Amino acid sequence: MAKPPEFAGRHLVLMGLRASGKTSAGELAAERLGLRFTDLDDLTISDLGGSSYKTVGDAWEAVGERGFRAGETDALQHALAVRRHGVLALGGGTAAFPEARRVLTQGIEAGVVLGPVYLHAPPAALAERLRREVGDRPSITGEHPADEIAGLYDQRDAVYRALADRIVEVEHLTTDRVADRLVELWHELSGD
Repeated sequence: MAKPPEFAGRHLVLMGLRASGKTSAGELAAERLGLRFTDLDDLTISDLGGSSYKTVGDAWEAVGERGFRAGETDALQHALAVRRHGVLALGGGTAAFPEARRVLTQGIEAGVVLGPVYLHAPPAALAERLRREVGDRPSITGEHPADEIAGLYDQRDAVYRALADRIVEVEHLTTDRVADRLVELWHELSGD
């Protein structure tokens, strides 16, 4: 029988599709709360290859989706073991991967995952954001990330909703307003 993962601290966990604002709003909320911010994509890249990968796209290309998702699951477990409280932004596909979802569920049951909070926007709004700046987001289907978002939404929205403790509608909110809502949710969910 596998040893259960060791968890610590409390982590406000943010999930949602790419361009939903997990990183930008999460960083700002963490700063306002005086908490540690972790972007799971960055941690995964570091765990997979140290300094040999500069972007998610580099790591994705080098190890493939299965390798990336396995590394992401390991990174999630490590992130939830950090003893300091924090805000954790998942990758867009993290919660859709069964092994990572299992780790998240264990974290929820252990009381270290606050939320998860689903930052939701309709696919058209996310596509518009992605057209403005793609960054280092790898294509999942071979299409431009803005063109594949509707299909990813169809695949992942129900998963996010089933796992989410709270949903924040972000389509018409500035990053500042989303961060305000995350600060409120931290206080509400943590009791601090």
